[in-house]
Amino acid sequence: MSQPATDNQICSFALKNNFIEITNDSDFIDLINLLNFPPKVILLKNKNQSSNYILDLVVAKISEINLLEKFTEYGLIELF
Repeated sequence: MSQPATDNQICSFALKNNFIEITNDSDFIDLINLLNFPPKVILLKNKNQSSNYILDLVVAKISEINLLEKFTEYGLIELF
């Protein structure tokens, strides 16, 4: 059985592939503070929601997410 990826491995993969991470794990804020960014992170503040809820939230906030991708001085957005 394979082990889950560590937070550092996830960040490295996201950086290598130019991905924005979507997570509800606040540990990624600590990594951004420690390592800076990229990769960029979307932090979901509504834990334990359905996939459909998260999809609707991301779609509703797509303009803010696009700004996160566009501007280099920002590395985190929190969605409620």
